[in-house]
Amino acid sequence: MSESALSIIDPTEPLVEMCKSTRQAYYEVARTRSRVTAAIVRAQALQNTLQAAQTPEIAAMLLAMSDPSIKMVEMVGDVSDPERVRIMALALWFGFTPGDAEFSIFASRNGANLYIKANGYKTLLTQLGAKEIRIQPGFPKQINFKEGGAAWIIEGTAECVYDGQRITLQFSDKGAVKVPCNLYRGQTVSSDNIDAIGTKAERRMAKALYAVVQTAAKVAAAEDAEDDATGNADVTITPVQQRLAAPKAVQAATAETALDIYLRELAADVAKYIRDLHQLLATSQTLKDLEETAVKFREAIDDYKLSERIRSEFRRVYSQRKGELSND
Repeated sequence: MSESALSIIDPTEPLVEMCKSTRQAYYEVARTRSRVTAAIVRAQALQNTLQAAQTPEIAAMLLAMSDPSIKMVEMVGDVSDPERVRIMALALWFGFTPGDAEFSIFASRNGANLYIKANGYKTLLTQLGAKEIRIQPGFPKQINFKEGGAAWIIEGTAECVYDGQRITLQFSDKGAVKVPCNLYRGQTVSSDNIDAIGTKAERRMAKALYAVVQTAAKVAAAEDAEDDATGNADVTITPVQQRLAAPKAVQAATAETALDIYLRELAADVAKYIRDLHQLLATSQTLKDLEETAVKFREAIDDYKLSERIRSEFRRVYSQRKGELSND
């Protein structure tokens, strides 16, 4: 496709370029100047972005990309066209790409809000200069309270390398992520979607990691529709040179904790093989390695008639690692 054809098809190109340049300018000012000066730069950049989005051609394209019928952008609730354009413009300024599961549009009493997903927080971390981003929630565990009600408890880790330091957040015990558990009258075991619970936990862990890094970078946090409490995760910051092998060790421990829950009924040799595949999947260094391991995992699922829980865990780790490698 020629450049001239692309410029006709993509009227948002000037807007995207303006968002990128003004966002980088804001980051630079935020790191080197006063907070008030940075706030002024940010306000001007956002105002210019919203104004540019009102151009008929750009507004039409933003509405087309956020059309609920094509499911590129998740939309929750009834959102007016002007609000869709506004939120889409803000998403572009933060560097999000429609169709990459980085954000959603949530209807609200005052119009609409930008809701940032786990992939969105990974994008924000990358923009700040973070590398080797790893978000690994464990398998959700349901707990029932004596006074009634229940909750999902999800332990895990979130880590990255920023400014020569490895930042590791450990979510465990009282600092584990807690998600409300829906129990109907007379129920003791929830029928909640386990994948959805894991997705919520991953998002909260990614958000908590972003909060630590953005504080270190001295820039304001991105806008968000929801303030997620993550508990008091333990934060560890170590020089990268002193802990080169740590990420794989953390990943292996987390993987075993999650898999032990539903590998107990398998033969020992089969359980070991699945656990090894799980670890290889989570620590793949290239997309080629990831795909080769995924093929073996799919074959094992069919050969050993593995449970839906293991299938779900495979899909989660595969999607997560593929997203990480694509962003590297």
